[in-house]
This record gives sequence, C-alpha cells and structure tokens, in this order.
Amino acid sequence: MDERRNFSRVDFAVEALIKQGAASFKGEVRNISLKGILVETSETLVPASPVEVTIYLTGMPPYIAINATGTLVRSEGNCVGIKFDKIDADSFAHLRNIVSYRCGDADKVIGEFFTYLDGRNRND
Repeated sequence: MDERRNFSRVDFAVEALIKQGAASFKGEVRNISLKGILVETSETLVPASPVEVTIYLTGMPPYIAINATGTLVRSEGNCVGIKFDKIDADSFAHLRNIVSYRCGDADKVIGEFFTYLDGRNRND
C-alpha cells in the first residue's frame, strides 16, 4: 500500500452509514483521519463516486454523529477508503477531537489541518 499520508490515521471502531445514490449501506469504521475513513462493509460500492457518510458516535438518542460527503477512493477486500470532500463545522470539531485524543498529540493534528488548508488555498 502506498504510504503518502499527510494526516494522522487512528484506529476507531464505530458504526457508519454510507449512502451512494439511492442505496444505503451500514459498515464498521476501522480507522479515521481528518481527511477520510476506512470502512469495513459487505456491500459493493461504485469506485470513484460520491458518497454521504454518517459516523455514529453514540448508539442511543440523542445521536451524535459526524456527517460528511466524500468520494470512494479505494476498495480492498471488504474495506473501502473514503476521502472527505465536505464536512460541517460541528462534525469537523468532533472529528478533530477524536483524532487528537486517539493520536495523543493535539498540536500535531492541528498542524496537519493548517497545512491542509494552506495547500487548498494555493490550489484555489
């Protein structure tokens, strides 16, 4: 596997719902970063296509979730890699807190985010 990651990826096991077109699939998040997730699912998804992702952080009401749109960027066995394209501010705050806590280095995670923003601004 190509290791070009610029973002800390941490193990994280929670349920996710993936919507692709009119279809919805459940899966189990295996790991997560500020830029995307790896989800285990028995379903077949269409490569390089847009998806909506809901990552459930609580199992009971009131539900707390990370909501994002993304692109299916890879598929290996029963796992799919999804790159986040858009995420709302509240969801990003949850995501940042999870990655920072599990990584153990909040400053590193925030630095990765600012590096990402700097790169996006140069490409706009």
